[in-house]
Amino acid sequence: MAYPRDDDPDADLTSEDVPEPVANFVVAPLSPSTEDTVRPYDYSFDPARVGIATRAWDFGDGSTSSDACPPHRYEADGQYVVTLRVTTQDGRSDTATRLVRVMTHDVSIAGVDVPEQAAAGETVVVAARVASAHYPEMVQVELLRSADGGSFERVDLLTQPVPAEAEIEFGFRYAVTEGDAVVGSIVFRAVASIVGAADTTPADNSFTAPPTIVH
Repeated sequence: MAYPRDDDPDADLTSEDVPEPVANFVVAPLSPSTEDTVRPYDYSFDPARVGIATRAWDFGDGSTSSDACPPHRYEADGQYVVTLRVTTQDGRSDTATRLVRVMTHDVSIAGVDVPEQAAAGETVVVAARVASAHYPEMVQVELLRSADGGSFERVDLLTQPVPAEAEIEFGFRYAVTEGDAVVGSIVFRAVASIVGAADTTPADNSFTAPPTIVH
C-alpha cells in the first residue's frame, strides 16, 4: 500500500517508510479499590493518518475488551498490568502498558465505650475502638459531644496507627460540666478517617454511643 507524503502530496511512501502507530492511554483512577470502576482512556494515534481500526485491552486479571473505553472492576487487591494493543486499517500495530495498583482502604469504628453515669466535675474516659480491615493505616478519630439544638461539637482529635486486621482503642478524657448536669445527659460520637487515603466504605466510620446520664 502507498501512503501520501506530507511534504510532497505527489510522492508516495513505501511500506518500509511508514511510521508505526503510537499506542497510548491513561487509567482513572490509577490507585482504585475493589469498589471502584476503572476506565482506560485511549490517546493512541496513527502518524500515517490511515486510522486506528481495532483496540485490544487486557486488564491483567484475565479480563479483556475491544471497546474504546471499557469500564472494569477488579475483584481483589494487587498490582495489575493493563495492556492496550492498537491496530491500524492496514495492519500496523503498537502496544502500551500501564501499572494499576488496587488497594482497598477500609477502617471502621467497632464501638464507643462510655460510662453509664457521671457527675459534674468528674473526668470520664471515652474509648473509641477502631479496626482496619486490610492494611496498616494512620487513623484520625474526632470525638464529638452533644450540644444545643441537636448538634455536636468537638471534644478532641487523636491520631495513631492501626495495624492491619486489628482493633485499636483511642482513649479520650472529658471533664463533665455543670451545664451537662443541667441538661441531664451527654451523647458522645466518634468519627474516624484515614490519613492520606480514601476509605472505601465510609458509612461505618461514625459511631454514636448511648447517652451518659449526668447528675
